[in-house]
Amino acid sequence: MKKLLVLGMLALAGLAMAQPKVFKGTEPGRAGGAYRVTSISDPRTWNPFVARETSSTDIIALFLPYLTTYDPYTQAPEGRLAKSWEVRNNGLTVIFKLREGAKWSDGQAIDADDVIFSATVHADQRVNSNSRSSFILDGQPIKWTKVDQFTVRADFPKPYAPALIQGWYIVPEHIFGPAYRAGVQQLQALWNLDTPPAQVVSGGPFKLDSYVKGERVVLVRNPNYWGVDERNNPVAYLERYTVQIVPDLNAQLARFLAGEADTFSAANADQVAQVLERIRANRLRAEIFPNVDVTLGTNFIVFNWNHKDPFKENLFRQVKFRRAMAHLMDKK
Repeated sequence: MKKLLVLGMLALAGLAMAQPKVFKGTEPGRAGGAYRVTSISDPRTWNPFVARETSSTDIIALFLPYLTTYDPYTQAPEGRLAKSWEVRNNGLTVIFKLREGAKWSDGQAIDADDVIFSATVHADQRVNSNSRSSFILDGQPIKWTKVDQFTVRADFPKPYAPALIQGWYIVPEHIFGPAYRAGVQQLQALWNLDTPPAQVVSGGPFKLDSYVKGERVVLVRNPNYWGVDERNNPVAYLERYTVQIVPDLNAQLARFLAGEADTFSAANADQVAQVLERIRANRLRAEIFPNVDVTLGTNFIVFNWNHKDPFKENLFRQVKFRRAMAHLMDKK
């Protein structure tokens, strides 16, 4: 699936966000500035154990840490909260070393207790976390163990290709722990949309500043974030990150053309033409990036096996049809 991203020039000064420790592959940016994006719907929660939809998880990803991820261009694992790792036991054991000195936005240290607690809750069937499948392999649990304050161990029941890609969200144990011990419902009730933003503790590059239903979510730079760029400057560079709630896609385009949003993902040729017309008329300072496909997300198609049309229901249930659809997809 091909995409086209249009980036307004107002976003360029602060868009490059730094990875923990050292953000490689881009030139160090300049501190300051704001970044404005649009979302088709409101978030439903700030709680990562409850979140199901990208309108929530895309924001949670800005203020909660995770152990590792991967470079979307090379597919190589990259550290986040984990600064390094050691693979043992023919790949069945991984020892993750955490970054010492990392802190939550309330000043508390981020350490192994947070990681082990978060793994325990994500794996708890009663909690029903959207990440639970990352903790169970063929019905057997991955065992997470605290080695010391800044070291955790993962023992896998079988060889697991994504063993070094642990992208589940880590929460502050000192906030979620008491609620979890009081009961699953108390844990699930934490960090709902009525929670004052100042009470949502951050361990990522940004922290919540405000939320106005149907209008916007505003995040600001987290001064306690532990990431730096190649020159050892703290990141994120941006001072403010605003997610504007704009349910209509045409209205999102209009907002971008008016200079009120810094990016827009064009869905068709007509939208591209409108952007090009503004650029060529010197009414919009922007740059177009075609085929911007390399992301950490996924695209998928769902075939409804209970379709109201009997012909389609029967077609979708045929494995040969679904294989044919898989072969038709331009995965590259």
